[in-house]
This record gives sequence, structure tokens and C-alpha cells, in this order.
Amino acid sequence: MKNLLVIFIFSTLFLGCRKSDEKPTNTDIGSTNVDLSADGDFVRKKEAVIANFICDALKVYYIDKGETLDFVFINGGNIRYNAQIRPNGIYPKGILTAEMMDEMLPFQNTSYIVQLTGNQLKEILERAVAQYPLPKGPFMHCSKEFSFQIDTLANPQILNVDQTAIEIAGNRIDSLKFNGNLISPNETFNVLFSDYIAEGNDGFLTLKYLNPNLKKYFGDNQSSALKDFVLLNSPIEPKLEGRIIFK
Repeated sequence: MKNLLVIFIFSTLFLGCRKSDEKPTNTDIGSTNVDLSADGDFVRKKEAVIANFICDALKVYYIDKGETLDFVFINGGNIRYNAQIRPNGIYPKGILTAEMMDEMLPFQNTSYIVQLTGNQLKEILERAVAQYPLPKGPFMHCSKEFSFQIDTLANPQILNVDQTAIEIAGNRIDSLKFNGNLISPNETFNVLFSDYIAEGNDGFLTLKYLNPNLKKYFGDNQSSALKDFVLLNSPIEPKLEGRIIFK
């Protein structure tokens, strides 16, 4: 009996030590004071706090790397959630994990910083809102330095049948602002996009046909920026700021 008792005590202590050394499956990296909804009706139709968080995190990440960057764009179709874990699409206020950041940007997108004129920015945003009010992936969000106004009753941009050229330019984008100032057609800016958009997918022909010398590629997974931002700035509290205005 004594031998059995010794074995039992030793086994309990040993297993207890092993259990305490196990790493959690989810890695807590910070927290949010607000709900972050990645639902398509939010991120593909209007300004969304989760999109503002992502754009601002990407801006900080590349500025901290010493890059010259004016603002960031990210399309709503790039922002996702795991429907099995959170069927309502909401990352609720509270703990944020590294795994959540990978859920929000699941496609392992990398980045380009692209040099564009005011005219080219307007063309790109015309493409972004061409299918509005349908909740479509090209709908674009921006970091806090930038804002734009949309006239939903104006004519949308239309591509030709094989989507190789802009057939009708569209005039839904009413104004563009950088740091509160109207952007002129010939001003130039350094803008960050995901590789998917920068390479001209989703009908972004302005970017597809852009001189490659005006694009600078970065191989970092974009979710790394979110993880860094949450680690350094928790609790995060993104909010709606009038970055996207409907006329």
C-alpha cells in the first residue's frame, strides 16, 4: 500500500508539472474596448471600426520600419472572420489573440507601397464603390489621414466586357482629402495596398497597368502588423471618424 501511495503521489506531481508547462492554444496579445465586426454588411458597405484598426495598424507598422507612407487602403473583401467560431462575425470587446489577427486577415496577403496621383486615387476609389449598394469585396477603407465622399446617385465606373479597360470613368467620388485638405489631381502620394489589390485584381485596372517602378513590394504577412499594434497599444479602441462619407 505504501508503495502504491508513493507512486500515486509522484505521478500526480509529475503530471501536474507537465500540465502547467503546456502552452495555451490561443495566444493572448492584448485587448479591445469595443466590438470589432467583420460582417460583410459592415466592411463591404461603410466605414467600420475593424477596418480603421487594420488600416491604422498597417500604417504604424511600415512607418516604424522607416518607410515613406502617406496612408493605407484595404478592401473590405480582405477582412474576414471564422464563421464556425463567431457566426455573427463579431470579435467582442475583451481579449484579443494572435489567432484572431490571422482570422481577420486570413489570406496571408503581403503589401505594396505604390506612388499615385490624385487622379489615379479617384479612379481606384471609383472602382471601389462601383457596385454600391451591394456589399462587394472591392469596397475600400483607409487609414486616418485620408477621407473621401461618395455620391451614391452618381454614375458608377464601368469596365468593358472582358475587364481589360475602363469604359465609363464614373463620378461617384465627390472629394478626396489628405489630413483634412482637398487633394488636387496632380498631387502624388505613397499608398499601401495588399498585394492582391496592388496587382490589379478585383477590377483595379489603374493599379494593374501602373508602371512597376512605382510599386515597392514587402513580403511581410499583413497580420503581423495587427499583432504588433495590439501588443504595443492595448487596449485598442478604434472608432468611426468620418473617413468615408455618403453624400
